[in-house]
Amino acid sequence: MTRTRYLAGAGTFSLIFLIAGPALAQKQEVTRTTASTNSGFGFGARALGMGGAFIAIADDASAASWNPAGIGQLVRPEFTIVGSMNESTTSSAKESILERKTSSTAVPTGEYDRYVYSDAELKTRQQGIDFLSYVQPFAMGNSTISAQFSYARLFPAGTGTQSYSLQWSDNYYVNPPQEALYSKQDITATASGSGGIDTYTLGLAAAIGPTFYAGFSGQLWTGEIGTTVHVKNSAFFYENDDATSSPAFSEFSDLEYSQLTKRKINGFSFNFGVLWVPNNWLRAGAVYRTKWSGSDSLEASYERTRQSTTSRFHATGAGQTDSDLEWPASWGVGLAVRPAATLTLSADYSITYWSQAKTSAALTGWDYNASTNSYTPTFAERAFPSNGPVEQNGEDYQNDQTAYRFGAEYVFRTGKALVPVRAGYYKITALAPLFTDRRFDQNPDAKFTGYTGGVGIAFDMGNGSSLLIDFAGVFEETDSTYLETNHFVCYSNCTEFVLRDSQTSQTIRNSRFIGSLIYRF
Repeated sequence: MTRTRYLAGAGTFSLIFLIAGPALAQKQEVTRTTASTNSGFGFGARALGMGGAFIAIADDASAASWNPAGIGQLVRPEFTIVGSMNESTTSSAKESILERKTSSTAVPTGEYDRYVYSDAELKTRQQGIDFLSYVQPFAMGNSTISAQFSYARLFPAGTGTQSYSLQWSDNYYVNPPQEALYSKQDITATASGSGGIDTYTLGLAAAIGPTFYAGFSGQLWTGEIGTTVHVKNSAFFYENDDATSSPAFSEFSDLEYSQLTKRKINGFSFNFGVLWVPNNWLRAGAVYRTKWSGSDSLEASYERTRQSTTSRFHATGAGQTDSDLEWPASWGVGLAVRPAATLTLSADYSITYWSQAKTSAALTGWDYNASTNSYTPTFAERAFPSNGPVEQNGEDYQNDQTAYRFGAEYVFRTGKALVPVRAGYYKITALAPLFTDRRFDQNPDAKFTGYTGGVGIAFDMGNGSSLLIDFAGVFEETDSTYLETNHFVCYSNCTEFVLRDSQTSQTIRNSRFIGSLIYRF
């Protein structure tokens, strides 16, 4: 390695983090956890184009995010920058029937109310810089130790919108329409915010013998996510009772509430990896990421306003709490083969123990105090990051995520440039059930099915330097049905029962477009 190349690499390293500062501070917004694409351990368009099956390859500047041992393969200074655009759509349809069972002779058994929800669609978007990395090899006698410093945004923020309507018709009395009740609500929700959870990683790796590499990295977790959610509910209510000659009554109302939350997270973890390369056609790798405990502080404020044709209500509230955060351990193994000089096939298996992740104080709601006309936040231990209960009906609420990933890369040569084409497939358990009550979720351990593809081009820049530009697309989908039948609810001192029959279907589709640039000095 020449002194000129070393200084060029170090200078570029400094410029990357100076120039990228404003880009990393761009406005973003937090979204539902299930809306995040299940990219796997790491970053980079090449790896994600191969379905995230990269543990046994890890041979570029994104290596530390997949397998820190892979850093040891790099013998020249190298840097990469990765950006992405993400979009998620959650579509759901719901219908509920309430059938009244009563001892009253005035109301026959079998009459029912019907609640009908319009199809709802939640859309979220995120975009920005995901990953920056620089690798610097150092000669140590007859061997080389490579060091990597990287920045990653693991939980980005984005924007979200959702709208749906609810209609309620009451057929309670014997001879409708003697008495008629009808209401309709149109609900629109929007979310916006800033920040994200970031990591700063320092890794070291070296060759241990001619075929074996080992590496480790330390990872600082830090960041703040600010989220503002605004909900508007426009409602119409109508009642007419001919049986009692009461005048008809109707009311319009608008209910609006806004909630602002800011969550700060700090922690530290370690990653360990090994890589075995016995020949030029076979590779195997493994990685382990430690669990960690850190600090988690949460600030929240709330404002609620209801304006109707007969009244007006307005109240606010705020609160703050400090808590502990438990982040889960994970591990993965991978295998890659090269049956031909231009073809690489890879497969990974990994598991992340999200059932163990929790925060000791999550926002669960707002209590209203009529004497002070104000709201007070309520906090409780919850699973992180889904905000569900830690356990439900004797089961862990969050799932341990298991993932099977498969990828392929074929390289074409066109003149002095190389053009790799990639494809991938994966199956991964959803982090949490699609519905809040596991008992009636027909698929509480739902799995995302993902398909990926990508293309790149590599240019020889002379003097051993090269420039690699890669693009990848990721599409994934999962669905489930929530079916609740024969569920009795007791009303009016248990003289009246309601049989609730509810069915909701939900489909989540995530798509992601990734671009990355790698320069080897």
